[in-house]
Amino acid sequence: MTTMNSSVFITCAITGDDTKLTKSPHCPVTPEQIAQAAIDAARAGAAIVHIHVRDPESGIFSMETRHYREVVKRIRESGVDVIVNLTCGMGGYICIGDQGLTNTPAPGTDFVSQEDRMRHVIDLCHEGLYRPDIATLDCGTLNFGDGNRAYISTPDYLRKGAGILRDLGVKPELEVFDTGNLWFVKQLVKEGLLSAPTLIQLCTGIAYGVPADVGHLLAMVNALPAGSIFSSFAISRMQMPWVAQSVLMGGNVRVGLEDNLYLSRGVYASNAQLVTKARTIIEAMGAQILTPEQTRDAYYIVVVSQAADALMDHLGLDAPYRKRTLCTLYTLEMHVHYFHEVKESDLLEVTVRIIAADEKRIHAGFDLNCPRLTEPAASVELMLLHVEQGESVKSLAFPEDIARAVETLKAATAGVAPAKRGSRKMELRGR
Repeated sequence: MTTMNSSVFITCAITGDDTKLTKSPHCPVTPEQIAQAAIDAARAGAAIVHIHVRDPESGIFSMETRHYREVVKRIRESGVDVIVNLTCGMGGYICIGDQGLTNTPAPGTDFVSQEDRMRHVIDLCHEGLYRPDIATLDCGTLNFGDGNRAYISTPDYLRKGAGILRDLGVKPELEVFDTGNLWFVKQLVKEGLLSAPTLIQLCTGIAYGVPADVGHLLAMVNALPAGSIFSSFAISRMQMPWVAQSVLMGGNVRVGLEDNLYLSRGVYASNAQLVTKARTIIEAMGAQILTPEQTRDAYYIVVVSQAADALMDHLGLDAPYRKRTLCTLYTLEMHVHYFHEVKESDLLEVTVRIIAADEKRIHAGFDLNCPRLTEPAASVELMLLHVEQGESVKSLAFPEDIARAVETLKAATAGVAPAKRGSRKMELRGR
């Protein structure tokens, strides 16, 4: 079952690689234009900007590190906070000749190694000044439009790409164009090449990947790896309907000129205008737009949510119990204290303790530990209430066996030293 997302981040895909986009007077081409479009999109409400670059003279896509460096430099030095996401998708096209290997690769081929597709990210990370926050991996091979062009991204290329980003400390965004791509994302998780929470972009309507229809999107949402964070988009005239569709299915949103040139029929859009229109739709649905800082915070919250699920399972409040009794734990209050910045690719280990408990409530503490830090990166406290979700929601006392499990864990974690707290306090007070 999917639930509407009430806190949504917007990604703006600024320029893409298709030469046809340059027919729009708003399509940015030079590094200065691309950076300014990204800054304007961020001011309009985008938390993430997805960046391709182009040759400033010809407008054709480019893979040159110097263009990426200039774009990221201008964004960072603008003082506008935004999460920078660089493509690693270029360099995967093969055009097939009609005489097999005799005239293959045909003109239009740009196929290079996985390392060369990621050269700009590798260079910027090694230089250290203008490293990206996120970089993309296109998670499978695809017949890209009609004719004889295919995009090639094999399992071993993807394994290598995921390993490179892990070693660089850059969070992968996994671009999924079909259901088999999502299957392989799960394989990368299983092999330990991706750290939770995985960040997934469900890309629809691109011939010939997954169609832009609700049934296919729902199937992919239902097949996402546990604890993943996802966005989805559709191209062309379906871009704005997909904003609402993605939010309704629990996801986040991507808009931008890479995927759609028009604000309305025959009216060219700027990136900022598309972000503003998406924001209007999202807020009209009753959801809020996440800032870049809040989007980074969402990483911590997902980790704590997974730890809280593990706590429930440990206490006996697992899925069979919840299904049988219609009871669960409801979060009454949450305090998050941040002590150190972590990279989105960092592994976090969570220490859980029961601070206090009564017959219906648990005051739990979660310390988020990063192996490269000597003290917790963050501390989260939750006040949890045991409720029955029947025709009317009401609080209930814990069953005896669960109450015993709560007291046992409380005693076992009594010696766990809590992380330092911020100024806000949470206490379980008697009624």
